[in-house]
Amino acid sequence: MGLYKRKVKAGTTWCIQYFAHGKRVREAVGPSKRQAELVLSKRKADLREGKFFDTQKEKPLAFSALAERYLREHAALHRKPRSYARYVASTKVLIGYFGDKIAGTIRPEHVHAFLSYRKERGKANATVNGELTVLSSIFTWGVRLKLTRHHPVKGTPRFRVNGKDRWLTTEEIPVLLRALRADIRDAAIVALGTGMRASEVVSLDREHVNLSQGVAILEDTKNGDRRTVPLPPEVVSTLQQRPVPLRVYFPRLTYKRLSERFSYAADKAGFPDVTFHTLRHSFASYAVMAGVDLYTLAKILGHRNLSMVQRYAHLAPSHLQSATNRAASAIFAADMPHQVPHATGSAA
Repeated sequence: MGLYKRKVKAGTTWCIQYFAHGKRVREAVGPSKRQAELVLSKRKADLREGKFFDTQKEKPLAFSALAERYLREHAALHRKPRSYARYVASTKVLIGYFGDKIAGTIRPEHVHAFLSYRKERGKANATVNGELTVLSSIFTWGVRLKLTRHHPVKGTPRFRVNGKDRWLTTEEIPVLLRALRADIRDAAIVALGTGMRASEVVSLDREHVNLSQGVAILEDTKNGDRRTVPLPPEVVSTLQQRPVPLRVYFPRLTYKRLSERFSYAADKAGFPDVTFHTLRHSFASYAVMAGVDLYTLAKILGHRNLSMVQRYAHLAPSHLQSATNRAASAIFAADMPHQVPHATGSAA
């Protein structure tokens, strides 16, 4: 077994040779000696453990190459711009850690080592979970395209993340709104009255809003689903006063500008822990306390299942009690006998 160099038209390539099942096997790896060493180490380990497989079925691919292909051939085509930017950032971290290690040699223990490495550097649970999600996506894509045979992330638990359930009280809302100005105040009213995300508010245009019917059609949502959002009178009134005949309601705002200016104003008003997303939580919280069921709330907010709105369930004890009482009234009708007769001395 060993390494050797071979000259080819493109320059020099590193090759490895070893014996498997009594036969000499030679493989051309590439221009990187380090990568060739890693491939040879993997072959030796597979032979020792009886896991050797035909190398023609899976060519060694460095993790860095797999990750870069994933970004270029999948993420760039299927992720929204903000989501793609997060994937790029996470992939940079992943490549910095795993580097040119052969993708097929990465095992669950290596993934757990990565998680420990990131936590030791003080990274938040949510940040590490996001990086783990990207790592899993890379391997899912790689396995689907048969670029690797292993998926080392499967079964790896995520870190627990405390939900950011901050919502505004009825006393705080007018104080905050008075601290906001012009576009930021109008955008905040829209979010408070509908539960829209910041990205959905800044993309509102007149073509998809019917003020006479009080409804907005959101085409560009976070999960890609088309969503219909009812507009309460307060939001309709706010949008009616926006400048015309501009196509979009907030032409001077981008997601970043809205988030930054809102947070700055909220901080000055004495709410350092309030972000624009707090308005969405506030809408959801008051909706549940007003008796809106979780299924309906999920539809309004654009969630595909109830898991994301379960956090608000505890805010509706009186509503749940009322629903239970109504169900019991229907079951135990007025003409139901107060005492159900039983057969003496026997049980069904």
